[in-house]
This record gives sequence, C-alpha cells and structure tokens, in this order.
Amino acid sequence: VAFAATASFELPKLSTFAAPAGAITALRDRAQPDELDALMPKRSDGKIRIPHRPRTMSMVVETAGKKKLDWLIRTRTYKNESSLAGFVHKMPWLLRVERLEKQAQEESAEAKWRWKSPTKRERYLRSKLQEGEIPPAESFDKTVQVLANRARQTMKYAPVQRRHFATSSKGWAVEMLFQKKTPSAKTLQTLLLGLAEVGDFQGASWWLRWHEHTANCTAGRLEYNAVIQAHAQIGRPIEATMWMGRMKKAGLLPDARTYGMLADGWERIGNRKMILNTVLDFQDAEKSGNLGENLIPEDGGLPYYVLARSYMRTGDAMRSMAVLKTVRTKGIPLHIDAYRIRLENFLRVLPASRRDPEQIERAFVDALRAKPETEPLFDTRMRDRVCIALGRGKREEGEAVYSEILDSLGLEDSEVVTPKEASDEEVERWRLEVIDHAIERKVTGLRAVLPRPLEDHKMMFRFRERGREEVSTTMKGGLIRKPATLKGWPEWMKIRRPILWGKIKE
Repeated sequence: VAFAATASFELPKLSTFAAPAGAITALRDRAQPDELDALMPKRSDGKIRIPHRPRTMSMVVETAGKKKLDWLIRTRTYKNESSLAGFVHKMPWLLRVERLEKQAQEESAEAKWRWKSPTKRERYLRSKLQEGEIPPAESFDKTVQVLANRARQTMKYAPVQRRHFATSSKGWAVEMLFQKKTPSAKTLQTLLLGLAEVGDFQGASWWLRWHEHTANCTAGRLEYNAVIQAHAQIGRPIEATMWMGRMKKAGLLPDARTYGMLADGWERIGNRKMILNTVLDFQDAEKSGNLGENLIPEDGGLPYYVLARSYMRTGDAMRSMAVLKTVRTKGIPLHIDAYRIRLENFLRVLPASRRDPEQIERAFVDALRAKPETEPLFDTRMRDRVCIALGRGKREEGEAVYSEILDSLGLEDSEVVTPKEASDEEVERWRLEVIDHAIERKVTGLRAVLPRPLEDHKMMFRFRERGREEVSTTMKGGLIRKPATLKGWPEWMKIRRPILWGKIKE
C-alpha cells in the first residue's frame, strides 16, 4: 500500500527540465543518497524545499512597504531620499550607530560654536555699529590685537581655530579702514605676526604695502620678517627669497630670523640641500658684516635650529645634537627650541635599543629651568610621552617621577603644559566635515593648483561694495518710489505695489 501511494506521485515531464532525456537517471546513479536529497525533493513531500538564505535586517522590507517603495522610486513622486527611509526596517545596532553619529555631530557643532562665537569686544563693536555709532580706535586696536595673539598660540589652539582667529583679526582691521580709522603701529605689527603664523602670505603682504604706501610709513625689519615667515610657513621659499631681496632694496639688512624663516621654508618642502646653503649664506653674511642686529638675542641660532630639526625628524640624532653643540660653542644664547629639540631627540630613540631614561630626565630638567615664565613647554601629547619614558614604559611610575621633578623646581603642571581648547576627536570631526562639504560641492583638486584670488582684488571688492550709497524707498500714492541719486534709480521709475492675485479675503 505504501508503495502504491508513493507510486501515485508523478514527476513532471522531462520537457519541463532544461536537460536531455536520461540525465536525471544518470545523476541519480552517480550521486549518493544524501547528495540526492539536496538536489531533488522527496517523493513524500508535495513541495520543493528552497534553502533559507538569511539577509541583514537593513535590507528586509515588508510586503506592503516594498510595493509602496517600488512605486515611489519608479514614479519619482517622493520629496527627498529621507522620506524613503520610513519603508525600510533597520537593525537595532544600525540605529544605535546613527544615533551616536548624530550626537557626535551635535557635540562637534557645539564645540565649534564655543570658539567661533564672537567675543565680548566683538559683540560690543557690532552693537555700536548697528546703532550707528562709531567706536573709538582703541576698541578696534584691542580687538585686533587679542584675535591676532590667539592666532599665534600654536599649542593651545588647533590650526583650524588659529586660521579663524587670523581671519577675524584681519576683518576687524579692514573695518577700521571702512570707519576711517588708522590702526596703530603695535596693532599692525601684531596683525602681521598673527597672519605670518597661519601662513596668510597674501594678507601679510597687502598690509605691508598698505603700511608703506597709504600710511606713508617705513616698514621695519619686523614687518618684512613677518611677510617672509608667512611665505615660508605655507611652503613658498622662493617667494620668501624675493621678499628678502625687497628688504635689502629698502635699506634693511636681514638678520638671523630672516635666514631662519627662509631655511624653515625649505625644510617644509623637504629640501635639506637648500637648508645647508641658507646656513652657509648666513655664515658668510655674518663674517662679512652684512647681518642686521637681532631684535631678540636668542634669535641668533634660528637657522641652526631649523637644520637640527630637519635631522631630528629623519632620526639622525647624532647630527642634530652636533648642530646644537655648534650653537653653544659660538656663545649664542640658547632658545627654548634648542631644549625642545634635544628632548625630542632622546624621546625618538626606541626603548628596545639605546634609550636612556637618565638622559631624558636631565634634558627635561634643563628645559624646565630654561622655560620662559609666560610660555608653556609642550602640549599634553608630549607630556604623556615624557611620562612613559621616565617610567621605563610604565605610565603610572613615570607620572610619579614627573610630579617629583615639578615639585623640586616649584612648578605647576598648568605652567608647563598648556590645555588645548579642542580635543583631538573634535579636530578630526571638523576635518571630516570639511572633506564631506567639499565632496558635496564636488570640489576638485584644481584649487590647490590654480592661483588664489589676490588680496588686492578682494580688498577692492570690499571697498567698492561698502562705498555704495544706500538708496531708501518711499511710499507715495500707493507707489514705491526711489529717490533720484547718483547711483540710485531716477525719479520717473516707479514700481507699483504688488497685488496678490488669488488671495481670498475673509
């Protein structure tokens, strides 16, 4: 009976299969019973079993939602892509990741607003200008000086923050010119130093030319050095050399800082041969007496510090230390950068090779004793490296030794390490936002190759826009009239009040 029930099940005709006659029989003879079950259904079942293939929840769509989603995409009747997300069911972990990303973006925007928000001085100036009053020149000068000094604090603020401060200081200096106020000499020098620190060579060169031609003043060595530093900071040593030639034509001899900034420009593009040539030119000028007097005595070794830093970054500690010894042999007062380079040379030695914690401790103590009172020694990342080196790889023991050294010298941690206004995570998120914004705007890499708009053109546009007369409108006889002015519309041009056709009056 069982055989009869089994025999009542009829297989489909061979014509329905895409195989010749006898292929299934031959396959059945070659295959094992277990393999045959995977290829053909059992005769006792009336259905063919399809193996289950699980998919991620992010791709699972309900039947009704799938039909609706397919209809919206085919007809393109949806408003935006975000409206399609309601038809797709996502996994809980994916929703949690999206929620964390949104929270991180909100925190990043809040942190950015914390330092991008206007200061008290800026709010005061804006309120006075909106009321129609012109603040005194001292208020403008103080605002420009504060913002420019913030742009010079490389350890406390991130590069994106310092560029914002430099742009704000330059904007308020331009506002002084709009209000027919002249920046003081101290304000101009502070502004040039702030622009030089962030590499705004166009702004620095424009303000130097304005100082010479408009204010009828003679620029000094500090102003020219600031412009040279701005070009070197951005990796333009050839333009920096040209400005040093202008400096000589103006009757000013370059000093050690001038050659140091020029060597720094070559170091930023990795040309050590030109760094050595710059140091040789500095030595020749020193021997021939064609070297200007340093504004700060410690600036006499700046060209050598650039060369020592170049050797340090390539792991050549022997040559780097030899260059520093040359500065000490010449009797030049050591700058704080010399102690930082010395400490960095010892820290870059691998722990498994020849690192000596005693030398690191000695270099750290010497740097603390030579540190200026108003200038920090390093940032938090460098402090962590010093603690790990002092503890021979153990952070807790190194922090104990670090605290003992500070207590013996009577220093606080806040005097040695400057706290950063933005964490590394926030800075990384700001960089990613800039990249995402560039991708959304489809910005190509040609902007790095094409020349930027000159500062003269930007300033010309600003003065032209601010120099236009404001034309007020008046209502006469239900008509909007523009008074006859030199730049406004003539009297005969009239614009009737627009009528909202189709508006239902209640």
